[in-house]
Amino acid sequence: MNQDLALTKADISALIARAQAGDNKAAVKLAFYFDFYERDYDSATFWFKKAARNGDVKSEYNLGVRLLMQSKDPEKCREATFWLKMALANGMSRARRSLEELGPCP
Repeated sequence: MNQDLALTKADISALIARAQAGDNKAAVKLAFYFDFYERDYDSATFWFKKAARNGDVKSEYNLGVRLLMQSKDPEKCREATFWLKMALANGMSRARRSLEELGPCP
């Protein structure tokens, strides 16, 4: 576990409140906490999606890549394509490689 990502229950509660109020930095911090510290991928996806919907380009990309790993599911593939295209349109050039890797959805 990455100790740099460790959060107290109070930290998590405060971040959740800020993220729910639209603070993208708080949502991203929660996403990374759940992804790399807790290994709770559903929660990580939830917080990446929250930040992506609020226009955070890195979260658009990270969400697309996360969904790319589930691309055999047609719905996840389409969603991955959507977020990677959003990231690309918003200046995240490395999203192009992920889109090429994804290819057409089943």
